[in-house]
Amino acid sequence: MAKYQTAIKWFGVTGFIFIFHLIYNHFGHGVQSPKMNWAWLVPAAVLIWQVLVVTIKPEIAQTPKYKTFWAWGNLATWSVIVALIVAGILEIAGTGSTFIVGYYVISALLLIGGVFQTIKSA
Repeated sequence: MAKYQTAIKWFGVTGFIFIFHLIYNHFGHGVQSPKMNWAWLVPAAVLIWQVLVVTIKPEIAQTPKYKTFWAWGNLATWSVIVALIVAGILEIAGTGSTFIVGYYVISALLLIGGVFQTIKSA
């Protein structure tokens, strides 16, 4: 059970975002946002990845290199999740922002940083 602890957390995050989007769309007076509707797929993809890694190759999940990349990847994932939710809220409100792109840039930089940090720790 302990090896699936991270997967359980991501399952909770996926469920929370899915329920959040249902409630937010309910009070959106019929206006929906595709970004908000599909934001729950990002943590779901991370959940599937973690379950596959822990199930197929559990020894990889315990290596320092994987843990380093996982930490940076989590930051990048949260950046994308926040970008999608904020963009969805703004779309439902009938407005937008050019600053949302910054979240995606930060996410890409975090992934690149994670790759370089993982290579450096080799």
